[in-house]
Amino acid sequence: ERRKTKDERRKTKDERRKTKDERRKTKDERRKTKDERRKTKDVAFKGELCQNNIILK
Repeated sequence: ERRKTKDERRKTKDERRKTKDERRKTKDERRKTKDERRKTKDVAFKGELCQNNIILK
């Protein structure tokens, strides 16, 4: 097997890096959905609190 040229090596390195970035992106997306879920949960909780307050008054 012949040795790879510098360009070929660099290309494979770039491809690896891209996959790493893609993985990171998916991680960020997952985190975002988690935050969104938490936010909606907070809103729902606040809604319940408001309803309870109204009932109390």
